[in-house]
Amino acid sequence: MWLPSPRRESAARATYDYEKQSSSIRQFTYSIKSDFLPRWSPDGQQLAFLSDRDDQQQVYAMRANGGEASALTKGKRSVQNFAWSPDGKQIAFLAPDAKTEAEEKKEKDKDDAHVAEQRR
Repeated sequence: MWLPSPRRESAARATYDYEKQSSSIRQFTYSIKSDFLPRWSPDGQQLAFLSDRDDQQQVYAMRANGGEASALTKGKRSVQNFAWSPDGKQIAFLAPDAKTEAEEKKEKDKDDAHVAEQRR
């Protein structure tokens, strides 16, 4: 379950666990950045989620009984979505292709001019 974190004034988001039987809510993730789109592993032993803790939004996972989350993906582009495999041993994720070195150099050099032909 995702709820906005009440202790933060920024737009950061945390992940919470709601236990229906006791109506208790437990904050699962703690970060000054946003943690969202939580997904339980098929065996219920891990919780994976998206977070922008680093430069790009990546998939993180942590044990169900708590502890520190660790990054499962690391890329130059943000992960948009992910899913556990049925056996819980793999995660599939969607992310745009990384920029080529030439594209990165053009962006760094601000060489982004485009030539357009004028129709007569």
